[in-house]
Amino acid sequence: MPAHLRQTLKVPAAQLQTDIQDAVTDALSVLTAGHEERQVHPPGERAAYALACQAADQTRSPKRTVLPPLTELRERWQASAIAAFGACTVHRLAERARAAATAVWA
Repeated sequence: MPAHLRQTLKVPAAQLQTDIQDAVTDALSVLTAGHEERQVHPPGERAAYALACQAADQTRSPKRTVLPPLTELRERWQASAIAAFGACTVHRLAERARAAATAVWA
């Protein structure tokens, strides 16, 4: 969970870490049981490491596969910058950037 979202929801970092560890531990116990069932013995060091990695991967949230269009991203970035620094500052910075680009490419 991103820090800004965690702060907004007022979730303590220690609690979030504990929840993640609990989820990985639960997934690891299921994977270990499956391994013991298939192999008829507890996993060795390498297999235990591989199972731990698999448990961590299974408990991660999925990645976004569809990115928003560039125009939408620009609008978000502009709105975020205006909220953080003010419209005047953002517009002046954009004007200076355009002037610099014109000077470079002229």
